[in-house]
Amino acid sequence: GPALPLGIYSVAEVLDVTTLVDLEPEALLALLEPVADPGLRFLRAARLPDDSPACARVAKLAEYVAAAPGWTTGQLEEAVQRALGATPIEVVAVRKKGPRTIDVRDGLLSMAVDVPNANEQAALGLAADSPLLRWRVDLDQGAHVRAYELCRGLLGDAGRPEGWIGARVALWGLRKGQVFDLLRPDERLDAARHTELGYPTASAEG
Repeated sequence: GPALPLGIYSVAEVLDVTTLVDLEPEALLALLEPVADPGLRFLRAARLPDDSPACARVAKLAEYVAAAPGWTTGQLEEAVQRALGATPIEVVAVRKKGPRTIDVRDGLLSMAVDVPNANEQAALGLAADSPLLRWRVDLDQGAHVRAYELCRGLLGDAGRPEGWIGARVALWGLRKGQVFDLLRPDERLDAARHTELGYPTASAEG
């Protein structure tokens, strides 16, 4: 998938591979699993049509989570209301070409207060009842907004305390308003279910 900024974990990524011999997807998984680095698991594989664009070009719908010690559900609910309001939320972001002012809501499609699913608990070391922010972003519009910048914009000094964790936890294809599973590019998904408030979490979709 698209590159992640430094300091952001990934719980679910998608990549393209080209094999030198013809392999069924299940056979490829069986070969990769024994040689994968500790903590890296290959969960699914699929044979893509020859004319399929690279995943990095179409993986434009991403789900993120962020959590930190001391965050409360009430505090995060207020942050969500700010994020979904009409007022721009600007912060100064430092980039290679110098500081720039950005609206941290760029590309934001939905946001909610949630708790980590089992996979996130294991991968990120979060307790089952830890309140967290979960949001989805159109990466064509909001890839430049880093997770900690969004949290800082919404929560001020409390946005990135010691122990803060941010992670990308899911990716889908998004092209011309159409949402699709990156491993099944010909199957269109319900765009509203993936972009409106009240969307299902990645764990609910499998």
